[in-house]
Amino acid sequence: MLAERFSAGNGAGDPPLRAAQHLLHAGNVQAMPAQRQPASMDRIQNARDRVMIAARIERLMKTSSHRDRRLAWAGATMVGMLTIAGCAAEPSTEEESLPVVATQLNWVTNVEFAGMWIAESEGYYAEEGIVAEWLPGGPNVSNTVQIVASGDAPIGLDTNFTSFIDAVSEGADVVLVGAVYQESPLAILSLSENPINSVEDMIGKRIGSPQGQQRELDAIFTINGLEPDYEFVPIGYDVQALVNGDVDGITAFATNQGLILEEQGVDYTSVSWQDLGLDVYSNMIFVDRTYLEENRDLVVAWLRATVKGWEKNADDPEVAAQLAVDVWGADLGLSLSQQIKENINQIPMTTSDLTAESGLLRISAEDIEQKMYPILRAAGMTDLPDVATYVDESLLDEVFGGSATLLR
Repeated sequence: MLAERFSAGNGAGDPPLRAAQHLLHAGNVQAMPAQRQPASMDRIQNARDRVMIAARIERLMKTSSHRDRRLAWAGATMVGMLTIAGCAAEPSTEEESLPVVATQLNWVTNVEFAGMWIAESEGYYAEEGIVAEWLPGGPNVSNTVQIVASGDAPIGLDTNFTSFIDAVSEGADVVLVGAVYQESPLAILSLSENPINSVEDMIGKRIGSPQGQQRELDAIFTINGLEPDYEFVPIGYDVQALVNGDVDGITAFATNQGLILEEQGVDYTSVSWQDLGLDVYSNMIFVDRTYLEENRDLVVAWLRATVKGWEKNADDPEVAAQLAVDVWGADLGLSLSQQIKENINQIPMTTSDLTAESGLLRISAEDIEQKMYPILRAAGMTDLPDVATYVDESLLDEVFGGSATLLR
């Protein structure tokens, strides 16, 4: 079975790394319940070790003779067998000496972090002289900004721009350096038989959402000149409340929960928060200020590798989806077809006029001040921090060096 899987790989024309990854992960994915749950750190650490082994194999394949490449494949087979048997490969002395840069994620380790998984598999972090570590988020990780501000991780991601600004206003000493999503992937999902396509359609409706998102929902009404008029129903992240008719609409990632409805054959309607007037960044990247002041070079290295990962992700959305299913989210019971669709859907959200001119992950202090702050003020947020005190565009300036891409 192992030999068959190895010979099949991902297709005769695929890069050696991808075939090696399939070998290294063969037999390692266990059936798990469909319910989301945070991946264990042991699983993530072991997966990272296997991906780095595969990267070494690929580098050997690229630089060796035909005979040595055959030996490399033989070595890959042996490494795969040892990995499957649970015999972890010891890291090299060089890797042990590399600085570790940990990142607190804002969700479970699925394809939402495609660029990071590609950067891992391609060895971009190692090329930058760092080892990336990933702290899973999920329903039980509610405030990534406070986690970073308290020193538990140097880098973090946050979903909601409003909650990020709240944390900064309340004293979280972090620096905003980038954003994966140039527009929010959040949306209101509703059944097509009772559609919500505008804020007017939300009036008097039962809106299901995780506890804490009332302010964003209130803001949608206020931004559009209306008094909030809806029934808030706390439901967490489960789409079944909508399917069962317990609510008229739910707040959700259109890139994710919408696909769950689609796979269930549910006819639904989606209207984005951007179309409802809440046009802000999402999956913002921020850094503990003290860590940034003392380790700017490591943060720039992390950003450079991450940019490369997101650039390469756009070339083939299936690669990161496979990595999410087989490696980083192996304990989550992820659907490969759903992960591919999610990645395809999210790629356009990582781009904008700004990223076309200056590169991925870019943020604009001017846009925050002139476009996003008026939205927040209209929503009743008056104690807004001075943008200059927490936004730093210079790190990505250093990453790109005047270019708009790193790989092309």
